[in-house]
Amino acid sequence: MNVSQPHADPELKRLLCLVDEEIDEKAVIKAIQKNPSVARAKYKASYLGPDFPLYIAIKRGASFGVVNAIFRAYPEAVKEKNSEDETILHGACRMAAPFEIVSLLWEGWPDAVNRKNRNGQTPLHCACSNHASVESVTFLMEKCPQALAEKEEMAGQTPLHCACTFSVSHEVVSFLLKACPTVVEEKNKFGQTLLHSMCSINGNPASLDTLLLLLKYHPEAVRIKDNDGRMPLHYACKKRVSIDVVTLLLEKNPSAVEEKDIYGETPLHLMCKYCTPAREKMILSHVSCLVSNRLDRSVATKMMRDFIEIKWQGGLILLFELFPLSVTCLNHIPMSIVPSLLSMMGRHCKILTMSTMMINRQDVLNIY
Repeated sequence: MNVSQPHADPELKRLLCLVDEEIDEKAVIKAIQKNPSVARAKYKASYLGPDFPLYIAIKRGASFGVVNAIFRAYPEAVKEKNSEDETILHGACRMAAPFEIVSLLWEGWPDAVNRKNRNGQTPLHCACSNHASVESVTFLMEKCPQALAEKEEMAGQTPLHCACTFSVSHEVVSFLLKACPTVVEEKNKFGQTLLHSMCSINGNPASLDTLLLLLKYHPEAVRIKDNDGRMPLHYACKKRVSIDVVTLLLEKNPSAVEEKDIYGETPLHLMCKYCTPAREKMILSHVSCLVSNRLDRSVATKMMRDFIEIKWQGGLILLFELFPLSVTCLNHIPMSIVPSLLSMMGRHCKILTMSTMMINRQDVLNIY
């Protein structure tokens, strides 16, 4: 798209391109209304420029009023692509622009929702990678439903993979899953499922609600290995996600704690390598002993005490179900703890296990 530079306005450039200052929105609108043709010129606002005022305003986080004024002055700018073959709609989604702006850009060029950049990403990919609002994601999905199943070229990620990788809201993930539930079993180029992606984020952005939702749609995901032989638990331990995420994965697939990747590393190896807090290491060590049957009653007693101390109900369930003799360890548990323990476990343990527990601690029946 060739646009002659004589229309460039030094004042508009000053208003839009001084990145260290906030945009004077009233002045920008006034300049555009005074001479709409200045919206047809390109201005260099970054090392990636020059760009049309429409794109600069969106990148600078201008309000809908400013973006709308510039758009009305030169709507053809919406069809511009940058060196990465990205449209302005791609850019707006990457910037998590408000829904009103996304809708406005679609109005100017409806086919933009189908366009892919150099990496094969649609605007929906960009929106799902950058915390766009659920309104924007819903809108893009409705206008281009086929995009949900499309994989970008760099990592082979669907928009849902992107949403899980970058920890967008539970609401967005839920909407995408309902719109196309079959995508939940898709893997990226690294053989990673959505659960792998969500467990691969540093820190703890992954919400338990979202993890549980993924497991509802794809319960086998906890057992799937990627191209490096790693299960989701490996990544959760490597990336130091919250203890709640780690314990949830252990409850769903305790044997994962013993699985080695192609480098010979278990989740515990990765956890120790990346300086995880002692509590998390204790949990994995205990479950490793439990799964590999490397424990006796003294070890089981310590395990029970530790799980009670951190209030990990799922760990107690694993202990009683995988090592039934552990119920005899109740004799070494303080009386004050037993009632709450029974209350905690009652709805989850097998009847036989509960009966054995009661036989070993009949004194609890004498509590009034």
